Amino acid sequence: MTSFRASQIAALVESGWAQCRSVADAVARAGLPPISAGYLQNAFTAEQWHAAEMAVSALRDSFSAARFADEVAYGMVLDPDPDRLDTRRPMDPAASARSSVTGVRTTFHEQLDALLAQLSALCRLTEVALAQATHALLDADLRTAEQVITDHDLTQALAQRCEERAVSLLALQAPVARDFRTVVATLHLVDDLFRMGALAQHRSRRVDAWTALHADAVPLGVPHDDVRLVRQ
Repeated sequence: MTSFRASQIAALVESGWAQCRSVADAVARAGLPPISAGYLQNAFTAEQWHAAEMAVSALRDSFSAARFADEVAYGMVLDPDPDRLDTRRPMDPAASARSSVTGVRTTFHEQLDALLAQLSALCRLTEVALAQATHALLDADLRTAEQVITDHDLTQALAQRCEERAVSLLALQAPVARDFRTVVATLHLVDDLFRMGALAQHRSRRVDAWTALHADAVPLGVPHDDVRLVRQ
């Protein structure tokens, strides 16, 4: 546990709580102690450090099978008393404007909004793909099936971009509380949507294979009800 405690203290001392001047000033104005190695060494009991180590280990195990899992640093986050410093509300614009990530002056919430916009687009693409794949499967519509198969690469690429952005937010911004849960939930949703897109592609490939075997039985232009009857 000693190595875990030392590594977490080193990471927290380098976090925005201590390194971002506007955040450190907000901590001081709230009457909270500055985030330093000395403070963190004595702020928590041995039992609390052990519980934190078990929680971090469980989080690491939970995402061990996810793509980019090896590139994520798992650890503790600091969440102050909301009655003294409420981090659940949006950051003061004046404070966030002075923050910087890898030299680019941007804010966490702008990046989170971009991630959620990508997730929304991925949801729409997946919804359309599933609807088209179902239509193609029921109506033996080869043209629609081929379109779903072609569009799957776009859906897959967008899912990967969402995942990369979410992992980047976790690794570089160290979100807390509601924001942390939002990013983690996004990772779960991206994984689910990726599998749904793969299902749509699988359905469409079944149409491709079926029409190849029954090309004479289902000529182009046959009404939908007749296609279902021939398939039955």
